[in-house]
Amino acid sequence: MISIVYLGIFGSLIGFVCYFYILQKLTTANVSLITMMTPVFAILLGNGLNNEVITIHVLLGASAIIVGLALYQQQNIRTKKQQRMVSTAAEKLAEHPELR
Repeated sequence: MISIVYLGIFGSLIGFVCYFYILQKLTTANVSLITMMTPVFAILLGNGLNNEVITIHVLLGASAIIVGLALYQQQNIRTKKQQRMVSTAAEKLAEHPELR
């Protein structure tokens, strides 16, 4: 009975509150990435709280998730930087028509 109450509080209530709080602070794309980290957190919690064994296959899978998310974030940062450069150049051209 205690485990059901625990799952209800931590798995549902606190999880949803945190999810909607993060949704207000981050972009939708970044929030969707957080859900992909759930299996990695579950593995770490299982190991830390229940002494579950982490095999090489599990490590490889978790590493693939983390590397994939890092690559996505890196591309996202590059895209934003390029967009800022283009908008800055457009602003300068608008301010100085002689540069056209």
